[in-house]
Amino acid sequence: SSFYYDLFDFKVKKRVDFLKFYNDNELISTKKLHIDIYLFNK
Repeated sequence: SSFYYDLFDFKVKKRVDFLKFYNDNELISTKKLHIDIYLFNK
């Protein structure tokens, strides 16, 4: 089960880096990230 947590962690970190790089607006980045996490967890 830790494999899945690591994979999830990796995806989230990758996504956060991507958003930080492409998005100057922190609020928008955070909202997008939350949506991604929500969809990924479904």
